[in-house]
Formats: sequence, structure tokens, C-alpha cells
Amino acid sequence: MFKKEESYGVIPLKRLKGEGWAVLVVQHNKGHWAFPKGHAEGDEEAVEAAARELFEETGLVVDEWLPLPPLQESYSFDRENDHTDKRVTYFAATVSGDIVLQQEEVVNAIWMALEEAQERITFPEAKELCSKVIASL
Repeated sequence: MFKKEESYGVIPLKRLKGEGWAVLVVQHNKGHWAFPKGHAEGDEEAVEAAARELFEETGLVVDEWLPLPPLQESYSFDRENDHTDKRVTYFAATVSGDIVLQQEEVVNAIWMALEEAQERITFPEAKELCSKVIASL
């Protein structure tokens, strides 16, 4: 069976003292490092779903959406007899709060410089997102 999926996420940022930005990357239970994301529920708008997923997975809240265009990654995967094409739309935002991980989905989260995150992130599509954020800030 062929399926299409759409998810939404936040690229969670905070300013470092002095200069530069830090980004939060999460390690999902399957082992890969990426940004928080998930599916919309009901009639949620994209940014609402992204903010809710950020809070559910990390305990963090959006302080301010940054004036950057939404960033997208697309990839495909096969699971059992299903082939899925997935598109994830991310919104860059400054965030705050204490990290409280959603144990069912996330095993670790680390704040790091954007350049370090680009190395830590597992998949090439997400690494490219990090490059675009670096270029935009």
C-alpha cells in the first residue's frame, strides 16, 4: 500500500550569550537525531501542531516564531507492506522552558551550536535544514 504523510515540527533555537545560536536536537527512540515533530490533530493549523509536538516531546514552549520561511524535508520509507512518502514542514522559533522528555518517543535532547547540530543530526535531509537555518540567521 502507498501512503502519504505530513508532519510539522519546530527547529527550537535560543541565543547564546555573546553571539550565535544554539539549537535543540532530540534523539528519537529509534536512535536517530533530529528536530521535534509530529502529526496534526483534528483541525490544527501547521504551527499549532508544531508547537504542540514541541511541548509534548520536550516540555519547551515557543516564545517567538522567527521570520524565516517554513523549511521542508521529504523522504520515503518502507514498513512491512507499506511504502510511505513523508513531508515534514518545520518552523524556526525561539523557545523556553525546562526540558521534560516524552519517554515514549524521545530518549535524549541536547542543546548545541547549529554547526555542531549539523554534524549530530542523522539524516541528510535534516542536515540540509540545519544548513538553511545557519545561512538565514
